[in-house]
Amino acid sequence: MFVALAAVAAASCSKAEYLGQQPQKVEKQSPIEIGTSVGVPTKAEGAAAATLLNNKFVVYGQKTVNGTVSEVFDAVPVSYANGEWSYVTTGQALRYWDSNASKYDFAACSDANTTPVVTAATDVYADGFKIAKTNAEGLAKVYVTPSITVGTSGFTSPITFSFSNAAAKVRVGFYNAIPGYEVNVDKFYATDDEEGGENTILKGTFFENAAYTVNKSAVLKTDGDPDTMPDLVLGNKIVQCTNANQYIGKDIKHASYDKEDGAYTNVLPVMTDGKDITLRVSYRMISGHDIISRTCDVKVPATYAQWDPNYAYTYLFRITDNDLHPITFSAVVSDPKNYETITTIDGDNPVNITAQQNGSDVTVDGGFKKGVDIYVSVENAGTAFDVYSGFTTDDTINGSNAASKISESEWTVRTKTTNGRYLINPAEAGYYVIRVKYVVPGSSPATTHNAYMVLKVVE
Repeated sequence: MFVALAAVAAASCSKAEYLGQQPQKVEKQSPIEIGTSVGVPTKAEGAAAATLLNNKFVVYGQKTVNGTVSEVFDAVPVSYANGEWSYVTTGQALRYWDSNASKYDFAACSDANTTPVVTAATDVYADGFKIAKTNAEGLAKVYVTPSITVGTSGFTSPITFSFSNAAAKVRVGFYNAIPGYEVNVDKFYATDDEEGGENTILKGTFFENAAYTVNKSAVLKTDGDPDTMPDLVLGNKIVQCTNANQYIGKDIKHASYDKEDGAYTNVLPVMTDGKDITLRVSYRMISGHDIISRTCDVKVPATYAQWDPNYAYTYLFRITDNDLHPITFSAVVSDPKNYETITTIDGDNPVNITAQQNGSDVTVDGGFKKGVDIYVSVENAGTAFDVYSGFTTDDTINGSNAASKISESEWTVRTKTTNGRYLINPAEAGYYVIRVKYVVPGSSPATTHNAYMVLKVVE
């Protein structure tokens, strides 16, 4: 998340006075000055902050005097040079606070596109901005901020704009959790390319070009009909690294990402238009005595695919082994605002189990947090299934031995709650196991199977 702060500062202002027969004092005028700092996770300031805004933004400002509104800043450019922000250096005249005004209204935006895509609404302070139809790279150069109203008590205080990036960001990573095996990821598949290729490909509903409105609170909404595309093509480093026999990482902190150094790809926010995301991948499990090949389809529910502006999403897939037979993936959606999920996919059964906990940081902590609700979703289990949960502190538990580690009497039946999900409150640190008992669709006589997901919970 990128948040830029723009400060419009002013010195104090004193009114004219008459003291007996002494000469009348001249009113002291205070200039309106512009400056910024940037609050991002790395606390960028000064030149680093200016870089995020491409060293420029524009300011709109109006004052109200005795009920009459007049413009003070009308798309006035503010630029950064020699360690300072200034509108005077752009050829603008210095403005001063008017002590007769009852209030000032300010709005601002930053658009670094060569051909600007942002235009102000007729009443920019009330209605914000319009962003013309653009692609992800164009939107990534746009920063927006809520409008600000300043009363008389604030005329001598800095004015702070909090900018946020209008685009979203996505990356994909893989890591290996199979003891004694290395893993090579060989191919990803697009809808119309069954031969496969090196680039990581997500399949779903994505925007290729879209227009947006930005209200006075800097909330983006899709404007008109976006151009959609079924595939999102990301980087090729996951396959490239394995082509060079640099096997994928062996824990969540050393995952192999689709781009160098875990870089993100800019994407257009789809918000509530987001649909299920699927990914098809081929990989090999390699040991000193064996090579096992698999091609699997992974599904991430739409609930975790509704990308919002100013979020950075990380989808992590964990390749595991249950008795060297089922292949399990987990997907973690991670962003600076700590919204994460884990999805488990078994290569030999269709059931997908997804767990999500607000405020978690599994890529750092190595598990979900104790005492915070975990929500569980089940996909592809047909219509006849039950969901159970169990708990153990045995760190050797996995999907293949859960039935023997947790006795039948220790499983608790779970019922659906909000949005058709199942709620678990992890009161202790340890391992919470989700069991989905389902009837294989179309089997005759009816065949019952179990799918498992093991969730680690830390203090």
